[in-house]
Amino acid sequence: MTLAEKVTLNRRSLLKSMGWTSIGLTALATGCSLPPLPYRGEPTSEDASLWLSLRPEGVVEIVSPRAEIGQGISTALKQIVAEELSLSPDQVVYLEPRSDRLPDVRATVGSESMMFFGPLIARASAALAEELQTRAAKAYGVQAGGFRLEKGRLVSIGGATHALPPLLDPPLLLTSKAVENARPRSFKTSEKYNHIGQGSPHHKIGALVSGNEPLFTDDVTLPDMLYARLITAPFLKGKLTALDTEKTMAVPGVVEIFQSEDLNAVIADSRNSLDQAFESLNAQFVSQPVQQTEMDQKLDVSELPVAGDMEHVLLSGDIDDRTDFDIDLTLSVGLAAHAAMEPRTAIARFTEDSMLEVWTGTQDVTLTRKAITETLELDDDDMVIHGMRVGGGFGGKVYSGIEEAAARLAKQVGKPVKLQWTREDEFTRSYHRPPSKHRMRARLNAEGLVENWWHAFRSGHVIFSSAYMPEWIQEATSFIADKGVARGALPPYQIAEKMVEFEDVRIAVDTGPWRGLGAAPNCWAIETAMDALAKEAGEDPLSFRLNHLKTENPRLKTVLEEVARISNWRALKKQENMAYGIACGIYKDMSYSASVAEVERKEDGSWKVRKIWSAHDCGFVVNPDLVKAQIEGNLMWGIGSVFHEALTIEENGLSARNFDSYGWASYQDVPDIEISLVGEQYSPTGAGETAIVSSMGAITNAISALSGKHIHELPVR
Repeated sequence: MTLAEKVTLNRRSLLKSMGWTSIGLTALATGCSLPPLPYRGEPTSEDASLWLSLRPEGVVEIVSPRAEIGQGISTALKQIVAEELSLSPDQVVYLEPRSDRLPDVRATVGSESMMFFGPLIARASAALAEELQTRAAKAYGVQAGGFRLEKGRLVSIGGATHALPPLLDPPLLLTSKAVENARPRSFKTSEKYNHIGQGSPHHKIGALVSGNEPLFTDDVTLPDMLYARLITAPFLKGKLTALDTEKTMAVPGVVEIFQSEDLNAVIADSRNSLDQAFESLNAQFVSQPVQQTEMDQKLDVSELPVAGDMEHVLLSGDIDDRTDFDIDLTLSVGLAAHAAMEPRTAIARFTEDSMLEVWTGTQDVTLTRKAITETLELDDDDMVIHGMRVGGGFGGKVYSGIEEAAARLAKQVGKPVKLQWTREDEFTRSYHRPPSKHRMRARLNAEGLVENWWHAFRSGHVIFSSAYMPEWIQEATSFIADKGVARGALPPYQIAEKMVEFEDVRIAVDTGPWRGLGAAPNCWAIETAMDALAKEAGEDPLSFRLNHLKTENPRLKTVLEEVARISNWRALKKQENMAYGIACGIYKDMSYSASVAEVERKEDGSWKVRKIWSAHDCGFVVNPDLVKAQIEGNLMWGIGSVFHEALTIEENGLSARNFDSYGWASYQDVPDIEISLVGEQYSPTGAGETAIVSSMGAITNAISALSGKHIHELPVR
């Protein structure tokens, strides 16, 4: 038995003795508690039967199982409901997720909303229409398909109007059987639609522009509401050691300074009072040494063991690692922040009957409820979580603990409390995109095709985030591959022998889900290697990729050919200060993207992306405008990752603690963008993060074509 096998066996025995299942993370060790676990079940017909209801005033209400985080899912779901019930979208009332109106629901992550929830929304809407038709036929003799809902009344095709309330007695409640047996029209390419397939602006665009109704948590104001701010260290891993409260309590408006082992905060009657309180706050912290060099050493891949000897082996091809490779690249992707415009905010209020209400912009209402249930020892029926629109999530607002903290503070003072992280909290307390280092080695055969592929990499954690998992859990479960780290690491090309292996390592900075998880860095590494191999083979980068897709992934081949068509790739020629790059990828084995970037080298030596063409296959599209907006966002995200986004450790803290010291893609970086949507004959998959798999590679491959050197590090220095 090898040493690695012994370590794995010992860890499995340890977990078994602790009462853990094979999945891990499902039991308690003596004296230790585990974080609440996210719900990952797929939605069912029974779930869907609870999402929709027909109100007596003639509108259909949908309690959304998905958080609106800017992807436009609220508009798309309204379009589906309106299509199935022959309504105008303004007759569909959309409610953000509420814990008292929804069964357990999985987080709004992974570009899953339309794939898992769209068809079920359509079935529930069709079931509602069919039941209403049955009742209308019985009560008024209205023939099948012969009515519409208009201004709270039932209007037959002949123009006769009928009262709606009699049709809702007894209340029209859907059953799981009715949803299962429904026959929706949606998601069929042969259908002619009134709303589906049409571009339309966000249904709350007026409120977003004018601010005339509360959409985000910070828009909510409650009677007698107090304001709170955390007392946090200005550096990483800081611990409060001393606090002089006398001067702070003397500040007008300060209500209380809450202190406990894990939560320290100032509560005041206004934000202005909080500002004054923190100016007088004499807090002292002790820090643990945190160094960039230590993090770099943990991720280092320059001295790797033999092929297949890393902890997690995703593909185990027969690779001869004793002879030279045609390419041998070491690539590095830096630490990056979510940098959402909306800082984390939560409002908590206990009612007179001890019911807890929480307003929060979270990507996971179910997980939030679970966390509060455990922290405050409440029953599910004792609380309501009001999900609000999220002002930028990107994986960063799945779980942060701010809701439990707000609830604890509200319980302490007996009044509603709004707790908001500062921008500095966002950078110092949040988890970030893990840095990663990749070693890409490959060989070509006599025909110029890749015959050996070896990708070995190290990364900080994603799913097993250090933000909410103590070190002992990560150590005990390290034999379980972090699927977030592994996402996108399998090459989509036809290659004889493929070895893909990795290790997830605990680093000093908290890391976790960040848009696309591992898909962005892993696909960038793959596409960088493919361009290097094409150059080694003396092949055009497009032709080289297509030659490796003759029997693999036909949908990926289609988007490559489509982006070549819309960009006129064959006619694009490198100029003195202008070049072109191409890249492609598969997101979560379900969506496909290919991009071409035109990059210019300016007189000062800096780079400018002039244009990006992108072909995208996420299956059937409900709202093309929203999908294209998501693609544009991902292309801009790629520009930010290539040129701007980076955090480093400096003097026990991060190099940025606010927007003034953190770079990201701005309006000045926006190129001309042309997008083509293909693949509508397939079932819907995911649009939200897909284009991230091709955007970075297309840009850096264009830079390489112009400079003659492969890009080894992101961001480009």
